[in-house]
Amino acid sequence: MKARFLSTYLNVLIIFLVALVTAIVFSHTALLSGNMEAMHMDAQVYIHTAHQLLQGKILYRDVFDHKGPFMYIIECIGVFFSGKQYVGLWFTQWIWLVLGLSPLFIFWARKHSLLLSMTALFFLGAWIYSFKTIGDNLPEIYAISFIAWIYYLCLRMVENSLLHRWYAALLGMSAMGLFLTKPNLIVLVIPCCVWFLWTHFQTNSSIEKRNHLLFILGYILLGVVVVLLPILGYFAYHQALSDAFFAYWTFNFSYISAQSLSMYESFSQVFLQAPLFMLIFVVVALLIKGILDKGQRPFFAMIVATLIISMFILIALPGRGKDSLHYAIPMAPIIGWTIMYIGQEFQSFQRVFLLLMGLYFFKPPLIHSITATPHQVDRKEDIEWLATHKRAGETLCIFGNRSAVYEQTQLTCNTRFFYTYPLMQDCNSSISQQFITQFVSNKATWVWVETKYVFDTCITQLLQNYERVYANPETQIYHLKTVTAN
Repeated sequence: MKARFLSTYLNVLIIFLVALVTAIVFSHTALLSGNMEAMHMDAQVYIHTAHQLLQGKILYRDVFDHKGPFMYIIECIGVFFSGKQYVGLWFTQWIWLVLGLSPLFIFWARKHSLLLSMTALFFLGAWIYSFKTIGDNLPEIYAISFIAWIYYLCLRMVENSLLHRWYAALLGMSAMGLFLTKPNLIVLVIPCCVWFLWTHFQTNSSIEKRNHLLFILGYILLGVVVVLLPILGYFAYHQALSDAFFAYWTFNFSYISAQSLSMYESFSQVFLQAPLFMLIFVVVALLIKGILDKGQRPFFAMIVATLIISMFILIALPGRGKDSLHYAIPMAPIIGWTIMYIGQEFQSFQRVFLLLMGLYFFKPPLIHSITATPHQVDRKEDIEWLATHKRAGETLCIFGNRSAVYEQTQLTCNTRFFYTYPLMQDCNSSISQQFITQFVSNKATWVWVETKYVFDTCITQLLQNYERVYANPETQIYHLKTVTAN
């Protein structure tokens, strides 16, 4: 009875700590301001897309974005409970993180110690905060839960072979959920899955190895199919499979290949130019641990491989440099796992030192949660002007990505491409041609041009039938010319 009580107490304590740390990290966010204008352009895109889906439109076919369908399932749940204030979206994100992270940190607290698990949690929170440069409500944040679940499932199956059947299925479901949130993030879990399969391959006889591997892979595949089939069925039913394939696969690969910086320049801007003392501390401590601890070389190799591959695929390869800082957010669970590996054989005084280092790195989000002022963004004059002059039934097209304008003016987009930057930078691209065809066949009443972006001539030529009716340093508003009869 006492052991059961202590076990329950530990679970509740860890869940509370996970909830507290994540709440602190995301305590000052534009989501809590109730003002969509205060959010980053990416968050605006996701919220507007969710609004359109909740109104009955079909993702990719009727409203275009290249993020995954699973991300929009979570987004729609949050927006559904938000209304126009978006507090519900913040709570959805927070609860999703608590549900994703708690099992992993409970496992670590039971396997090693509560103190070490808390230390890893502080490092994880500090890592997220360090790279959360454009706010929250991002697929990189939602993906953290899938990654943490996969790590937890692999650890549990390594510890207890009797759990393989349904844990393997859950592993497949989580992996496919991660892939359908943002496909390149799957690189964060591939080394872990390989390590898990190799570990079991080493502990069985030759015949058992083959049967055991097939058994595990079969249930992983079952989990993948359980998640994938309903998604495919949804798009097939709505005749949107080709649109989904183009947006999520074809376009994403072309988007990655259109890098503006070399891989080294991109990597340098994210990890080398800024004084990331936490990263330096983790890397140095990991290397020392790997040199001294020769008994866990496969595990050490898995962590190193995960860090190197994820830095290359997520940061260096896209070639966006400091604009891709938030791409490193999903590395938070592997940073936490690295801390667990470093400190698992420490003496008590060494673990206390590691905890103090975690608290030191977590100090910025803690101070920010106490001292930062709420987001305040006044309703801008250009929005007021358009909201005053527009009429019911009219449409809008934004040459840029300020998607909040649709919600603030209650105008709908004339095409499925409700934002054009950075999508329409090449006139010869398939997506630019699709946009132009739809725009010409269904001209918008209003065109909103963000002057900070430069568009190719094929896009600017679409304004030939429009007259400029409003302008300020940031925005130009065009209205469709009235055609008079002879």
